[in-house]
Amino acid sequence: MNPAPQSRLHSHFRASDFVLEFFAFLYIFAHSSSTSVHQLLLRISECIYRGSVLPEDVNSTFPTPATTADQDRLDRCAASMANRSTRAEEVPLEDVMLSLPVIELACSLVICMVVGGWSDAHGRKLHFVLALLGALIKDLAALVFVLAKLPGRDVIYGVTIASGLLGSANLFAAGALCHVSDNSDYRSRTARIGGLTFALYVGRSASVFVERTWKPLLVDSFARTTVIVVSVQLVLNLVCLLAVTVVVRESMRIMPGYSGSPVRNFVCMRQLKGVVLLATRKRNTRGREFVLILCAVFLLARFVYCGEQGVWAEYLFRRFSWTHQASLMLGLQYVCEAVFTLLAACLAQRLGFQDSSLAIAGAISFMGASAVKAVALTGGTHGIAVIVGALSPLMAVPVLALLSKLVQPEEIGCLFANVAVLSIAAPMLANVAYWEVFSATKAKVTEFIYLLSIFGGTLVCLLLVYIRRNLRIGSLGNLIQEEKVPLLRSFERGFGAAIM
Repeated sequence: MNPAPQSRLHSHFRASDFVLEFFAFLYIFAHSSSTSVHQLLLRISECIYRGSVLPEDVNSTFPTPATTADQDRLDRCAASMANRSTRAEEVPLEDVMLSLPVIELACSLVICMVVGGWSDAHGRKLHFVLALLGALIKDLAALVFVLAKLPGRDVIYGVTIASGLLGSANLFAAGALCHVSDNSDYRSRTARIGGLTFALYVGRSASVFVERTWKPLLVDSFARTTVIVVSVQLVLNLVCLLAVTVVVRESMRIMPGYSGSPVRNFVCMRQLKGVVLLATRKRNTRGREFVLILCAVFLLARFVYCGEQGVWAEYLFRRFSWTHQASLMLGLQYVCEAVFTLLAACLAQRLGFQDSSLAIAGAISFMGASAVKAVALTGGTHGIAVIVGALSPLMAVPVLALLSKLVQPEEIGCLFANVAVLSIAAPMLANVAYWEVFSATKAKVTEFIYLLSIFGGTLVCLLLVYIRRNLRIGSLGNLIQEEKVPLLRSFERGFGAAIM
């Protein structure tokens, strides 16, 4: 029997293969909108408490307006937040580090590690269920905040922490990466992760553009507009929760009872050790070395990408007095990165490019965009930078694919739990570094932040060149008919990558 058809099993995708990607798009759209709503409610709450309120209400966690004057102040605060054309002179670092997205991300650390290891024995769906339960809690709380007229600052932080403890978007993304890795072979792995990246970036972009539609409406009707927006988020999250439990099939084969009780293993954290020791586990033929290097590449790539994104809007305001235009530029950037990343990943699969070469192209694209931003004399030039940097996500996408090929199939959950931890560490470290550099140089040369990005991108390139010269694991996971070109040489089989 000719094995060629079997080796080409995943060369053509079916629409049913992308069910999870569709619901990932819906989830990240609702999550991004929810984050914007809660940040808006937090600013309104702070605006109200800075004004004249009754003494007994100042220390109240969830006060209720008692007078028409309080209602008028709520409306004025909502209108001012929706139509902000200026910013404060300073953005303190503590405000950046204690922002709602950062707090939510940091709180997801433990649950991502626990569920990641647990999923290798009992399935991936818990990733999605917990993240969506956290999203539903945020949506219901937002409805209560709006209907109560005066959202309490402490309660907003508390709800954000609760959502983070349930994993939030970080846990959902880790589960999605496990799902696409379980359902792809070497040849299609990078393209599948590229497709997931496309869904997530398009979801963020759609949220940015939709936000530009509903925010101006807050001036005329704060409560009604916010209730409608939050209700849509609630419906989308309910649809996603129903879909991941009923429509999306479990991506790994589970043998009931083989790995013990799921509840006991979760409570006792039996699989947590596998997550902690994944990167340092001994592997044949330098496998551990390459896993550690690729983890460092991913961390550094996310560091420079998140750091530059974190200060970009503030830079555009300081340099070109942009406010609303900055959000439009951000939405366009997400669209370009989504489209070009997907096209590049699929084209590279067809042409047989190596994963490391694809990642190098992403790093060069990122550095090129940073260079254009550094010399930009007008805000419009940043539009060119968006096009130049459209391949920036490729710094991470092929690296994730390579990592998934270097570990055993039963370690996929542990792997992406570690990726989730790195995804927490990178933006937090980047916030500190980039905002400190930006604050120190804004009076002189604010463009220095882009030189920092170029330096970091250069380190990423050097590490990727080392990987390209020393790691031989097939071109982009290319299963070129096994009877002609084997995927792994005999001495490379110790890397533990599995052919599905």
